[in-house]
Amino acid sequence: MQNRNAYVSQKEVPFPAGTVLISKTDPKGFITYCNEEFEQISGYSHEELMGANHNIVRHPDMPPQAFKWMWHRLLDGKPWRGTVKNRSKNGDHYWVRATVSPIFEDGRITGYVSMRRAPSRQQIQEAEASYRSHTQTGAEYFSPSEHLQFKNWSLRYKLQLVIQSALMVVLGLGQWFISQRLHTDPTTEMELIGGQIALHAFLYYFIGYIAWCILCRNHLIKRRTKLGLSCKVISIAKWISASVMKWVKCVKRSPICKPTYA
Repeated sequence: MQNRNAYVSQKEVPFPAGTVLISKTDPKGFITYCNEEFEQISGYSHEELMGANHNIVRHPDMPPQAFKWMWHRLLDGKPWRGTVKNRSKNGDHYWVRATVSPIFEDGRITGYVSMRRAPSRQQIQEAEASYRSHTQTGAEYFSPSEHLQFKNWSLRYKLQLVIQSALMVVLGLGQWFISQRLHTDPTTEMELIGGQIALHAFLYYFIGYIAWCILCRNHLIKRRTKLGLSCKVISIAKWISASVMKWVKCVKRSPICKPTYA
């Protein structure tokens, strides 16, 4: 990995118009080919680049998560595209819009090819903001489709899905049992279903909040303001829970909910 303490001049080198940087690496990321344009903008000679790991041009501002995502895609045999900040030999930097693809021979990956073109100023600004945010939070990068995979969900959403699914089954069976025993009329049935939906929505967000508190408990202890806010939200949650329970008791005591006997 590129040295995080490598010298940087904070000077941006404009990407030459109409230029395409091309390089190839072996499966481990060591350069096996590079064109002259890549040599010129990177500041390294052909001899210095050949056989070197491609992270020789990695800039310290690039979060490791971005390259972790890139390698995850490449090892799955899929191409990766993104805006990358590279470091020249003298400490200057230049931005590229990179497309990296695996090279297949006889059905197996034998290397990778990278083609970089000039990014737009908007792409650079968006990438800077994104990299700064991910560096501060440590969040991972995923493509939109990968976000839908359960393994890539945060622990908070995994807990919500598991607990909420179990609650839905339990409350659904309880609702069916109550309606069968109490012989409620359609109006009361709709009221109970409405209350159950509201309770589900409340529990969904409340469970998510509790999961967030568990994951961030150390941070909450250090910051009293957030801890105070957490206590307020928990108090509100308790009040809502008590109100729901009172509403359920009132519905059960209603004359139209009394059991009828043949």
